[in-house]
Amino acid sequence: MEAKDYAYEWIDQHFMFMDHTLDGPTSIDGILDVASAAVMQMGCRVLVIDPYNFIELPPSERETDSINKMLTKVQKWAKSHDAHCFFIAHPTKLAPDRRSEKKVVVTGHDIAGSASWFAKADLGITAWRHPRDEEPPECHVWKVRWGWIGTNGYCRLNFDRATGRWTDHIREPVDDTQWDF
Repeated sequence: MEAKDYAYEWIDQHFMFMDHTLDGPTSIDGILDVASAAVMQMGCRVLVIDPYNFIELPPSERETDSINKMLTKVQKWAKSHDAHCFFIAHPTKLAPDRRSEKKVVVTGHDIAGSASWFAKADLGITAWRHPRDEEPPECHVWKVRWGWIGTNGYCRLNFDRATGRWTDHIREPVDDTQWDF
């Protein structure tokens, strides 16, 4: 029980949760105002917006323009506060001609509303599972703006549904030794 209490205390000191269902902000300006206060008061340096589609966009603009402006605003906020922002966004339904493909890994181009999800991302990552879990899930890096951060590519992972934890995929050793007696 001591470890659990320590974990709760650590999370309480290092994380701040905003929930739109509990009167949390739903506009990007409101979210950034609260996040700015968290930077100043708690030293927070990471903002995770999950899920993106709960942010209210201005109804007077086209969706693609609203998303483009929102991403620019968030990028400026992150730079001015020496922080990182991660959007958790779920892709649109795949076009009928792509649904039949055996392996379809979505990218920023597949997030609803705007190509800006791809164009403005500094780093784009997709967690992907094979249909029917026939193979281990994969993490695909589909965009890296600066080479010193990393490179495009993918790796296999293990996912434990009971705990929600991702871990390195370790292949079982294969004994392909052919013994000649």
